[in-house]
Amino acid sequence: MVSDLLQSWYSAHLHRSLWKTLDLTKRTIHHSVSEAVARFQPETLILNKAITTGHTLENLLGQLTHCTVSIATLYVCLRYVAVVCLLDVDCIGCSPCQ
Repeated sequence: MVSDLLQSWYSAHLHRSLWKTLDLTKRTIHHSVSEAVARFQPETLILNKAITTGHTLENLLGQLTHCTVSIATLYVCLRYVAVVCLLDVDCIGCSPCQ
């Protein structure tokens, strides 16, 4: 019985309707998080005041299709940014930069 319940909950969290809007405001986005976001393909992705590396951001945005991305301020570890795109980016002096 418990196993059936857990399986139901696991299946429910994968339902597409739960992933229409994904708000990662003030979150640190690691590579594993960007892979999960790309797998679920949200319609709207909110990255206000999120922290990430340039490489992770580039991979994430490159894998999203038909997605509106909202970015007010994005904190990017600039050491890993090969080309700084036209976003409002600030280096926050994260541990790889120090």
